[in-house]
Amino acid sequence: MHRVALILLAWFICTDDDPASNFAAADSPDQVDCTTLKGKVMCGYQGWFNCNGDGMNRGWMHWSRNRKRSSIGPGDITVDLWPGVSELHEILTLANVISPWTPGRYRNQQEVVRHPDHYWKLDARSYWEAKLDYLPVVFPGFSWHNLKQGESHLGEIPRQRGEFLWSQIVAAKRAGAEMLYVAMFDEVDEGTVIFKCTNGPPVGDGVHFLSYEGLPSDHYLKLVGQGGKLLRGEVNDDTAHPPSAGSQSDERISAVDSIRSSAAQPAINDLSAQSRDGDSQPLVLAYYYPWYHAGDWSRHEYAGTPKLGTYGTDSPKVSQQHISWCADHGINGLFVSWWGKDHLTEKHLNLGLLKAANVGRTQFALFYESLGLLDAKDGKRDGVCDFSKPEVLNALIDDFQFLATRYFDHPQYLKLLGRPVVGMYVTRTFRNFTKEHLDQVRKAIDSNVYVIADEVFIGQQASPETARHRPGIFDAHTAYNMFENINVRDDDTALTFQSREAFPIFRTWAKETTFIPTIFPSYKDFRGHKPLPGTPADFATLLDKAKAIASRPNASTPPIILITSFNEWWEGTTIEPAEEYGTEYLNVIQQLNQ
Repeated sequence: MHRVALILLAWFICTDDDPASNFAAADSPDQVDCTTLKGKVMCGYQGWFNCNGDGMNRGWMHWSRNRKRSSIGPGDITVDLWPGVSELHEILTLANVISPWTPGRYRNQQEVVRHPDHYWKLDARSYWEAKLDYLPVVFPGFSWHNLKQGESHLGEIPRQRGEFLWSQIVAAKRAGAEMLYVAMFDEVDEGTVIFKCTNGPPVGDGVHFLSYEGLPSDHYLKLVGQGGKLLRGEVNDDTAHPPSAGSQSDERISAVDSIRSSAAQPAINDLSAQSRDGDSQPLVLAYYYPWYHAGDWSRHEYAGTPKLGTYGTDSPKVSQQHISWCADHGINGLFVSWWGKDHLTEKHLNLGLLKAANVGRTQFALFYESLGLLDAKDGKRDGVCDFSKPEVLNALIDDFQFLATRYFDHPQYLKLLGRPVVGMYVTRTFRNFTKEHLDQVRKAIDSNVYVIADEVFIGQQASPETARHRPGIFDAHTAYNMFENINVRDDDTALTFQSREAFPIFRTWAKETTFIPTIFPSYKDFRGHKPLPGTPADFATLLDKAKAIASRPNASTPPIILITSFNEWWEGTTIEPAEEYGTEYLNVIQQLNQ
């Protein structure tokens, strides 16, 4: 009840073909005082789980003002109130408030910005002229992943830690909205819920849950509350939405959240959101390889015995264990090796890692295997990627268009400063490559992708001053693996080699660029190169060295450390639990920030 009047929300308009049946829709409009709704935020409440007669399996027709009939009545027709349906205006004038349904009409913040000019402003003007109130609908995100049994992304329209919802609230206010409808309070099955949810959802058999991305369970409720203040003019429309930290009003839910996530590193989406002023604690990412066939690891020899045996990376159960190990030990995300849209890594990423029941506990970015994907595009395989050849740039654009469409809007895709992150392997093999080439890629995919370049190495690449690609082309720089066989001494370990060969170069790059140091715990490949043994204690020393020089992309972003690798067994750089050392390397990472 609102004051003394009942508010009736008509989800659909239903009429009847039978002219004899009269639809007395005008019997009640004068009973509602809509002026008392202004400055308010309504929230949809479903409450229809398992109920009968919810509208399924019913016929749909399109009603027009030109239909030859004397009246309309119940049972005739079902009309969904999408915006801009002018032929419905005669029916809509029987209502007090018009509220077009928008979930799915826009899917990202860029589309939100365009939506008001095409719909909200035009509709609001026409309804206000008809003396009707206008109630735009906003929503936090969307997912039909469980409903469609995995055929759509887990976060089909990503929440972006509340940024997506807040952008709609601001856009609606600027379009003249005086009231808002939030869809929905408890619509769990479509992922639009804003009520309190845990960040450690239970693991279901074949059912995946969206988490609140490490946010407090009342984050979205507070966000909507801030929206109400915006409508009432108590805050400006450029005011940031409530911070993610804060007290929670329900201590019981807070306690459950704490218990479920006490051992887990908070999930991250935008790395910059993880830093606080003065916080120098680094975020840890590890390279991940989804290229193993279950039971068949015969392609090469490999060093060590995985705890999971000769697993397949297309298994959600295997990926679930990998994610648990990483999240429980302080690895914030995975840099996933990607060899193309027709490659095994693409297939296994979607069958394994992204189908894991606990995928919400980690984030992932793609490591674009540039040399393998671009080397032969100019008709010859010579170990370089020559961008003076149009076919090379076109291949890069085509691949990035695929990545942007398929992955950049995934709720667990890694963001830095609000931009999707992509690593590029051995950019030092690029020839005739300029910033303009990267700008063409960004324009083609309509995304300001954040590129981390594997540019740093021994020799010419040891300094930004002599490197093939100078600072200013890429957003950040790293070195995937500083191993160089001819520089390995007979008594070297992974610690002594990297301390002597890698870290002086790292320090040089860190002075002049945004630099992300990469370390490896050991090295022993199948090619016959000299091995570099390692121990967990030596690995701890390497982590401390990396932490000391890792630079921030900006003041709001934490330093980042990359680890080569979680599971590159062919080169013996793994920290994945093994029969030989258990979880000792993971334990070292867990201690890094404690």
